[in-house]
Amino acid sequence: MVTEAQLKEVLGRLPVHQPVVEVDCDATRLIATVTSSSFASLDEADRQALVWGHLIEQLGDLALGPVEFVFTNAPGEVEAAE
Repeated sequence: MVTEAQLKEVLGRLPVHQPVVEVDCDATRLIATVTSSSFASLDEADRQALVWGHLIEQLGDLALGPVEFVFTNAPGEVEAAE
């Protein structure tokens, strides 16, 4: 099973421009947020495909059980939500 630190490290190596990664965890699940300007040109489906493809390639399907969701934001989207 993937740990919080492993998830953060692997997401930090996403093939996007300067990813900023945050991971929240509780006893049974991990939820991550990745912010990158590269996401501005991608729709949500393409962002998710990129992230999950990378995670599966790096960690394998079985290790990702605790990962509940990965939010993918462009910097402007984060500012608009705050």
